[in-house]
Amino acid sequence: MFGIVLTTAYTVMLVYVLWRARSIPSLKQHFSRNGVIGVGAILWAVFFFVRTLGHQKTGVVAGAIEFMGMVLLGTVFLISTAVYNRNKKSALSCTSCIFQNWLQQTMD
Repeated sequence: MFGIVLTTAYTVMLVYVLWRARSIPSLKQHFSRNGVIGVGAILWAVFFFVRTLGHQKTGVVAGAIEFMGMVLLGTVFLISTAVYNRNKKSALSCTSCIFQNWLQQTMD
């Protein structure tokens, strides 16, 4: 059950990161939409296979594989958190500007 929740959370975060990365002009110029989808599919498949191959196994190789999967999960989590907070701040400032303009128009 935990593995399903973890994989679902990773999927949502990965989709969000790739969606936001696609809005960066320099990345848009160098990578097509299909290229970004392909990178996302590869990253998801790597995480999925690492989780299934390394889970509940013993040994150095299984531990290393599981560690790589968790590093990938942690990296996507940190990037998605940073991007979300950045978007939230810009959305709040934009809302603030709209509200100030509306208030100024109603006062005039």
